[in-house]
Amino acid sequence: MRKSLRSGFAFWLAWTGGWLGAWAQAACSSPDLQWNLPALMPTARDRFALGDVNGLLYAVGGQNASGNNLTTVEVFNPTTNGWTTAASLPTGREDLAVGTANGLLYAVGGYNGATVLNTVEAYSPTTDSWITGLAPLPTARCNLAVGVVNGILYAVGGDDGSANPLGTVEAYDPSTNSWSTKAPMPVARSQFPMGVVNGILYVAGGDPNAGFTTSLGVTDTVQSYNPSTNGWITGLAPLPTAVETASGVGMKGLFYVAGGADNGAYPGIVDAV
Repeated sequence: MRKSLRSGFAFWLAWTGGWLGAWAQAACSSPDLQWNLPALMPTARDRFALGDVNGLLYAVGGQNASGNNLTTVEVFNPTTNGWTTAASLPTGREDLAVGTANGLLYAVGGYNGATVLNTVEAYSPTTDSWITGLAPLPTARCNLAVGVVNGILYAVGGDDGSANPLGTVEAYDPSTNSWSTKAPMPVARSQFPMGVVNGILYVAGGDPNAGFTTSLGVTDTVQSYNPSTNGWITGLAPLPTAVETASGVGMKGLFYVAGGADNGAYPGIVDAV
């Protein structure tokens, strides 16, 4: 059994400098938070991954309205407000994660419509081509998150396709094309946001429920991982509103929290820490 995504909202988390900092709601009308209307993505889809390399945004894979997995890769240039098509993802999939290291965009894990994957492939913008045959993710999973610290990719959490959220953390070193197992996340979860601030990975929210029932509800826990010590910090200020199906980004020293789903409800809030 595989968890289905229930929200297309973005989730932004931000860090204000102290790990005991309190969360505060931020109004979308703030002078520092303004929306514009970029050009529409050529291929309508959901369940895709979004990454950046050298200031360009890459929309990778996903699922179309007919439920078909996609190999589509499209690139948005904020300077020209235009999209171009890049070389197709070799392995079509949805619910994957991406991370950028040493100028390459790595696509990790995901679901191909029948199987949860351990596939790892890397895209080179320089050659507009994909590198295949990379060391597979030790734990096949989808709905995971990937963060990069000092050129190392950290694949965190997700689910195994049998309705089991995971706390698994595995690290990929591109220089050796090898994976290693790290300290697991204290709260196993799927479909959660993760961000990197000052070399620390922060996770928040998500679904911790085995069988994806609602017995425990969506979690509001926030935890951080320090790659230098291979240790997790718990007890951080929780999210004001527990959410899942979200993503994270930092802006001007803050992590912003926007939207997400809470047991079928869509609060549409914006929070910052």
